[in-house]
Amino acid sequence: MSWMALMAVIATTSLMGRPFRTPQPEELFAIADVVVNGRVTDITVTEKRSEITLGSNQPVKVKLAEARIEPLKVGKGDLAGTLLVEFPVLDPDGGGIINGPMLPQLMQGERFRLYLKREGDRFVTALHDDFDSGFAVQHLAADESDDSPPLFKEEAEKIALQEFRRFRPGPDIREITGSFDGSGWKFAFFTSNPLTNPAFTSDAEIVVDGSRLIDSWSFIGSQAPRAGSSLSESDLGQPVRITVEGHFQNDGSFASNPGEITILYGRIERIQNRSVFGAFLSPAFRNAETRKLSFPQGKLASIQSLAVSPAPAK
Repeated sequence: MSWMALMAVIATTSLMGRPFRTPQPEELFAIADVVVNGRVTDITVTEKRSEITLGSNQPVKVKLAEARIEPLKVGKGDLAGTLLVEFPVLDPDGGGIINGPMLPQLMQGERFRLYLKREGDRFVTALHDDFDSGFAVQHLAADESDDSPPLFKEEAEKIALQEFRRFRPGPDIREITGSFDGSGWKFAFFTSNPLTNPAFTSDAEIVVDGSRLIDSWSFIGSQAPRAGSSLSESDLGQPVRITVEGHFQNDGSFASNPGEITILYGRIERIQNRSVFGAFLSPAFRNAETRKLSFPQGKLASIQSLAVSPAPAK
């Protein structure tokens, strides 16, 4: 099987809702012997085999691959010349996988930040013995420089806060929550108690990637979210973020599903026969195209006027 075929197997591994916590860059930096930005020059899948286990789960059979890395910038430790990194890939002959691991997804010619431990004359990832060892390998953002250092939470939060204050200088911030997704930080801003907001929506969600830039899916509300029952004619034609209880089929039709929330960005065009009509984009859609949609007005969970819409929705 080719390397690209192996990558396809990895990419389609299902997590089946298995809970895990993404290690933060600060943690990875502390436990790594070497932190390096590097370019993958070559990958070889060896015939060496192993297993990865998690609790009582069926062991996952893997092969060991070797990647040659050209160092671009060493952020911690000492390196001399090209380094060899050993990492697991799924064994295509290992049988079906129901709840698979997050493994390193190194690709030839691409740039990564690697958190590594020394093992003899080679390296393994700093999470080599963990089920989800892939979090120790981070793809550099497209605009990220070769010598970019890891983006820690404190720096990322300052960037996100500065962006929020550009458009919302006035309100007191009750809470900021931040999470790392393996490549960047997402911060949610609340000016009121998050538990009282309809559908648990926030005033803003600002994503900062490794290049210290604001991700295009970030949004900033001109107000805190309000209940969908407050929808009025003044909301028509304005950039909004709404949540609806249910989801949309591939043909655009609406399917009600109690407890399921779909986020939409766009503009409401009209309210007619107790239905809402508009043009919207959603992270839940397969592509970043605005779609003409309609749904029952009673399924509108929350509505929020936006000062900054996600770039794909403009």
